[in-house]
Amino acid sequence: MTNESSQVFLRLFDGSTLQVLSASEVRFRKMALSKKEPREESIELEIVKGKAHIGVAVPYGREKDFVLNLGMSTARLEEGSYTVVGEDGGWQLRVGPIGSAEVRGKDSEAFLLPDQRVEVSKDGTVGQTQVAWQEIVFNGDLSRGLAGWQGGGDITKEGFVKSSVDLALDSGKPVIHFIRSGSSGLHGETYLYQEINRDVSDLIELRLAVELKVIAHELSGGGYIGSEYPVAVRLNYRTADGDRTAVYGFYTHNETGNRTDNGQQVIGGYWIKYAYPGNLMALNPPPQKITSIQIGASGWDYESMVRDISITGK
Repeated sequence: MTNESSQVFLRLFDGSTLQVLSASEVRFRKMALSKKEPREESIELEIVKGKAHIGVAVPYGREKDFVLNLGMSTARLEEGSYTVVGEDGGWQLRVGPIGSAEVRGKDSEAFLLPDQRVEVSKDGTVGQTQVAWQEIVFNGDLSRGLAGWQGGGDITKEGFVKSSVDLALDSGKPVIHFIRSGSSGLHGETYLYQEINRDVSDLIELRLAVELKVIAHELSGGGYIGSEYPVAVRLNYRTADGDRTAVYGFYTHNETGNRTDNGQQVIGGYWIKYAYPGNLMALNPPPQKITSIQIGASGWDYESMVRDISITGK
């Protein structure tokens, strides 16, 4: 058993590994090595609650029976890597890039290949096999308008400065449209944000992607302190050491040589698909929870668009 602030890593007698994540409970129902030929390694684990990563080792000339107990269902795991999550009275089993699993329930079964997952209910019902990647952002494609998103910043349509963030259409697709004019060199910011609060400690990979178009911006680069961009993505997350923010900004010009901290230059007037080049779970320290995401624009006068905001994990 682990509490909210602890984890444990175990190496089993056959070379397999088990990482029990925080607030979890795992029971060892069986661990045996037969003395008779053919010698067989037998391991049976029960995921009572919480999350665990399992690495099933190569049997090395012996037969292996590695069983995962999921309430009224069982899963037999071959050599490979797996993640199991027990919550809300059910379980989710995910296969990593190597491995396969046979899941048997009361009246249903499923066979999982690499990068696949399945939901198992408390009563032993095995769901349909799905891809392992899961979308964390709600309505990132804006197909439901701005549902799930909240606006903020200095939004005003009166006086000399006019600033807005609205849903619009571009090439037939819904987009977030940021526009600000009449600033006369005064700073301003508009944004949309979404509360996520998703525990990602069970994930091995986490990827961020977004499509953006910078139409125009008056302030060069990222501004005087490298933090003002016509498009900026702010990912807020919690680690074992506290709350962190990762910022990814985009600009088209920097004539005055301003700072461009966490900024990337793009071609203006074109849709650019940005995908964070690394695995967000490799950040140091790694995220334990994604708390929120913010998509915004800041600076003086600017116009930009964003669509297809995505954070996927497996």
